[in-house]
Amino acid sequence: MLLNNKIAEYLVNNRQKLITINSSIFFLVGVFMSFNLWLPIRFFPFISALHLSDKFEYVIGLASLSILLFGLSISLFSSYRITPFLIVFSLLFLCLLDQMRMQPWIYLYFSIYVCRVIITEQKSSNQTVFLNCIQIICIGVYFWSGVHKINPAFLDYTYKLMLENFFSIKDKGLLLSLRTTGYAIPAFEIVCALFLLFPRTRLVGVCFA
Repeated sequence: MLLNNKIAEYLVNNRQKLITINSSIFFLVGVFMSFNLWLPIRFFPFISALHLSDKFEYVIGLASLSILLFGLSISLFSSYRITPFLIVFSLLFLCLLDQMRMQPWIYLYFSIYVCRVIITEQKSSNQTVFLNCIQIICIGVYFWSGVHKINPAFLDYTYKLMLENFFSIKDKGLLLSLRTTGYAIPAFEIVCALFLLFPRTRLVGVCFA
């Protein structure tokens, strides 16, 4: 019982640190799973917002990638104040060098580390502000994910593929009759976001999310 209390106390007092470590782990996994996207050389063209010379962009890209990986690795073991700055600015340069890197999951991690840049201290009051920012990010992700799916393209393409691949429904008439049921998915995500918004329903929202 005493051990459980100590573990619970540690988790509560180090939530900001644990969120940062988990974010760094999964961000590193995402980068390595799409490593070719982050390399400064590849077969398909870059969409750069800087419009510098190829050699200069290559050097900046390689340096930014190295700094990003270094910053994420360091954040797993320590809480240096400069680490979030390194991650944010290296990621910003990488996205400016190639706008193809501006994927939804990148926005999510970028937002988390921007919060870490703004809220650097481990004080309890700052941890509360940081946790509130993370909650807002999570609510925004679920809400926008739901709103973004309320369009004919999701129903006629994505949802149709889901029915065909996961439920082996091939009949065109049945697919057409089930089309409107696709609205249940965005509605569910929006409801989850609303549940996460209010303290009394937050636990239910976490369970469903």
